[in-house]
Amino acid sequence: MGVTKDTKIDIDTYNDVVDEIESQNDTVIEDGFTATAASSIITTNETVPTFVTADENVVAMLKNLKVQVQDVITTMREVRDSMEDVNDDATTSGERYNTEK
Repeated sequence: MGVTKDTKIDIDTYNDVVDEIESQNDTVIEDGFTATAASSIITTNETVPTFVTADENVVAMLKNLKVQVQDVITTMREVRDSMEDVNDDATTSGERYNTEK
């Protein structure tokens, strides 16, 4: 089957990457942001209402993106914690095995 190698992760680098993703996610759109309503004069223009709807759609899309990226960040942190737990368990088990020989 071939040689297998240990799977390793640099936790500090992993944390830095996740923190940077979170930092960038914070800048996607401000919490509570709403599109500015167009004045009644502008909305009589045939083209402008289309842009108003497009703006509202973009705002909704960015808010959804921010939520989804936060879910990814949460999952990444849970994976990291799980990997650390498995590594700790394996280390403890290995130490116990080696001392009982």
